[in-house]
Amino acid sequence: MNKVVTTSVFRVPAISHVVFTKASHTYYVSTQLGVDVAGKLVGDGIVEQTAKALQNLEAVLTDVGVPVKSIVKVSVFLTSLDHWKEVRGLLDTFFDGHEPARDIPIITPMSLTGALVGFSAIAVGI
Repeated sequence: MNKVVTTSVFRVPAISHVVFTKASHTYYVSTQLGVDVAGKLVGDGIVEQTAKALQNLEAVLTDVGVPVKSIVKVSVFLTSLDHWKEVRGLLDTFFDGHEPARDIPIITPMSLTGALVGFSAIAVGI
């Protein structure tokens, strides 16, 4: 049975969606964008937005006691494959040697105007 887990992190009124769901020992994190708690994009460049989106992803997991190393799959949503080099560098730093499966769909436009990147994740834990 799925359980929607309430997290105190990243509740943006303008973007109403379930941020985190747990099913058995599997955790699903909805797409995190490079936005602040008010739902405003942080910067207009790929590096700033990627760093903030990854920070949001980690904050959601941390808030419910799931370490980043528990991520087994990450989806990287990009508006252009031209951004992959910068995003890949930040992902390598973020995962620090941990290599979950990834897919990289190119989508346009993002749900939030101006968003260049987003991340969703699946983690497995206890």
